[in-house]
Amino acid sequence: MCRRSAAAVALSVLIAAAAGPAHAAWTTPTTLGPSGATDRGATEPGPRAAVGTDGSVLATWVRSARSETTVDAAIGDDRGHFAAAQRLGKGLRPAVAVGRDGAALVVFEGTGGLRIAVRRPGAERFAAPRVVVPQPTNGAEDTFPLVGVLPGGDALLVYEHDLRVKGRYTTGLRAVQLDLATGRRQGATQRLGDLSLPRGATLEHGPGGALFLLTSINLPTPYGYTAGPPVVLGWGAGSAPSTRFSPTAPGGFAEGVLTGDGSTRLALSGVDAVLRGDAGSSGRPIAMSLQDDPLAAPSPFAGPRIPLPRRTFGAVAAPVAGGAVGLVWQQKTRPEGFSREAPVMATTISATGRPGTTVRLSARKGSEPQIAALEGGAITVWDDAGRLAAARRTSRGWARIAPPRGAVVRFHDYVTNRQLVTAGTSAVFIWEAERSIRLSVLRG
Repeated sequence: MCRRSAAAVALSVLIAAAAGPAHAAWTTPTTLGPSGATDRGATEPGPRAAVGTDGSVLATWVRSARSETTVDAAIGDDRGHFAAAQRLGKGLRPAVAVGRDGAALVVFEGTGGLRIAVRRPGAERFAAPRVVVPQPTNGAEDTFPLVGVLPGGDALLVYEHDLRVKGRYTTGLRAVQLDLATGRRQGATQRLGDLSLPRGATLEHGPGGALFLLTSINLPTPYGYTAGPPVVLGWGAGSAPSTRFSPTAPGGFAEGVLTGDGSTRLALSGVDAVLRGDAGSSGRPIAMSLQDDPLAAPSPFAGPRIPLPRRTFGAVAAPVAGGAVGLVWQQKTRPEGFSREAPVMATTISATGRPGTTVRLSARKGSEPQIAALEGGAITVWDDAGRLAAARRTSRGWARIAPPRGAVVRFHDYVTNRQLVTAGTSAVFIWEAERSIRLSVLRG
């Protein structure tokens, strides 16, 4: 009996991954409205979505028209039915959150400072936006707002506060509590310190339903700062963090991503970088599970064995049943310069930190896998050489599933042009297609 070649084994693993169990289908993609794509190139439409436990789905994005950018929003449900889009005003980088009863907030960088628009439960439209954080008068800027719902039902707004003094650029984080129903401020603004947000940062629900955020310590340089060790902040209630956790990370930790399951655990992922550059960092993909109150890591960072860590990057992870973590990353088959396109791989790290079998989810040149916890498992969606692809991690392991239908706009700037979110048994994927914003729902 002859041995099978390594290539044959890899092919069989790929076939097994593609032959996974059937799951509910994604809804026919809804076209929410025009995007920021123009004949002159791409901008930052930054589409974002939030799902309420009442089945409401809220979406927001940036639309470019001639020389101005406006923030648009749409209100729908988990069957993929949406009302006509609403223009909220001139602005950039919107964030959205929705409560249990369907009350929702959109916060964005707009005229006069950070602006907020409120949707009352059952309303078909958002109220007219107003300034919630006035523009500073000392030349500083408030940017990259994030908004989420606290366990008590109020909302939390976190944002970067940037200031240039005597040629030196500084950044800190600030937070303010908001009434979810009215959008009005509750108490004073909290200064969280010399911290900054990693690319693609989100507020995640984790242990106790609290909100958690991955940040990094700012290490001073002659002209500003560089990102230092990671810090996870948590809010049980109010605008002051109740948790400040500093995970023991390798010195090369980069491209950190935090993902929560909504109630009990978090997963922190990234790469132990061996190569850094303008196109990002490459290195061994690693992840850890975070749980309990106060926040703790039951085992240290762990990841699969990687023979050529210079060719791996883009690690994302989500907590799955049994204290394990589902880990997805990209891995090149050969050197390709600054390209961030590569086959997509996955594994599961046990509660004790032991990585399982590596599965190749796609041999095509993919990009930007995103992951979210779903029903004790995880779901991931990525750009698979211009078309969408998806996979799901269940008790039987990783398996390809049917993706949302459609193509994606591959180029974007600092803010990514797609997002995967989950709540209960539903997953929502929102993305920029050619000159439009699309959204599809997967219901369990």
